[in-house]
Amino acid sequence: MRLERRLGESGAFTLFLVPALILLTFAQFYPLFYSAVISFYDWALAKSPVPGAFIGLGNYEKALTDRVFLGSIGFTVLFAISSTLLQLTLGLGVALLTVGDSYVLRVTRTLIM
Repeated sequence: MRLERRLGESGAFTLFLVPALILLTFAQFYPLFYSAVISFYDWALAKSPVPGAFIGLGNYEKALTDRVFLGSIGFTVLFAISSTLLQLTLGLGVALLTVGDSYVLRVTRTLIM
């Protein structure tokens, strides 16, 4: 109670929130930044634990000209679109089963919930 009296309610809130935000920021952005940096190096992790030579955008050029990689990107886009449409359709169907006052709809709503 003394901490709240000394800092005020918002000060105590900030005091407890800032360390968590610092930890969260570090845990989120350090791996992202490090991944971006090592993507510019010729590094096969299975062969060597240390990065190889700096190759700039060479890894990206290799990926964008690889037929297997481009095929997997196409499949991923197709899967994302089709699964989203399927989920929307099934969700709408279930939602329509829960609307109404007939006995069957009320039983269906009870079983779904």
